[in-house]
Amino acid sequence: MLALAATLPGIAVVDDGEARSAAQKSKVHLKPTLALLFDAIRADVISEKELGEIADELIASKYRLPFSAGEAIAWGRARGML
Repeated sequence: MLALAATLPGIAVVDDGEARSAAQKSKVHLKPTLALLFDAIRADVISEKELGEIADELIASKYRLPFSAGEAIAWGRARGML
């Protein structure tokens, strides 16, 4: 995926630590999933409620996030993302 992203304009959505390191070394513009979701709130693409629901669904599917279910909005506010 990173090889393709290096040849196209845009942003690679990358969460894996090793892939993020490789993207940075390759000068590929990247954004983690959480940053993309908080950007979507600020752009009025999704609501805070929708972000919370998405985050909770990701957690339920065993996707690792830095907070527990129900804490996405508070986590983002505490970090200045909202």
